[in-house]
Amino acid sequence: MAGMVMGVYFHPEDPLKFLSVWNIKTETAIKEFLTKNKFPYADIDIEKDWQRAAKWVKIQWREKGIRTPKSDAYGLIGGMLENFDFLESANKLGEKKIIWEPIWDMEQNRYVPMRDVDFAFNREFGEEGGQAWKVIKETDDAICYKPLFSRVLVRRTADTHTIGKEAFMAYENFLYIVNEVVAVNESGVPGETRAPEFLSIFDLSPELNYHKRPAGKVPFYRKHGSVLMLLLQKLIRDGKADYQEALAYLQKTFPQVELHKEGLAYTPGEIEAATGDDLWEKFTKGIQKL
Repeated sequence: MAGMVMGVYFHPEDPLKFLSVWNIKTETAIKEFLTKNKFPYADIDIEKDWQRAAKWVKIQWREKGIRTPKSDAYGLIGGMLENFDFLESANKLGEKKIIWEPIWDMEQNRYVPMRDVDFAFNREFGEEGGQAWKVIKETDDAICYKPLFSRVLVRRTADTHTIGKEAFMAYENFLYIVNEVVAVNESGVPGETRAPEFLSIFDLSPELNYHKRPAGKVPFYRKHGSVLMLLLQKLIRDGKADYQEALAYLQKTFPQVELHKEGLAYTPGEIEAATGDDLWEKFTKGIQKL
């Protein structure tokens, strides 16, 4: 696995709402299992009694030692990147040359050239969320695009990784903020997500907290909640104090923060003790800027 890209698009009229997608990989896997395996309760309408059918499938998975997919919940728009995502060409469209304007890097506070991973994020967000680019000029032999998103954070996990005889930069997490969406998608990605929708930050609850979730709250991936916290801290650092109450809510609601595979995690006490820029400084400590 080469890394992950995630992006946040805040509602243009309500900055405390952001675009999210409901992930349906578990639902998809259950339906596929039901089509290949005979459901023992012939009198049960699977669509009407989905919970019973899903429970039966999960029991079968457990008994057969089948690894279960990630639980269905709301999450940020983006996804995991495989090695081929770093190799795909993004400079040709038929016979036309593609030119991309530079992207704003919030860590470096300057415009930088688009990288392969930025193209990968553009594709991921386009598939799940909507169009986050504009055509600003087109000629007979070239077309120029403007990215409508900014790079917030890039975390390098190693100097290089090798594919065949070529070496490439290796990363783990890429975080973006989307500044504008030309058109939000009206449908989801088949087998992966439902259509995107705006959620209030104050309606989020950890996805595994089934029995403790207050009424009206929606399940949201814990890691994505952690990433959203990091973005709000960055925005507050940049002077957007309107997000302080939302950040405090996330810190209280998402106490277990697992930010990296290397084990960089914070206990509830550490989260509550983190004030101002503490959490952001801890997370970005040692990160190499591009």
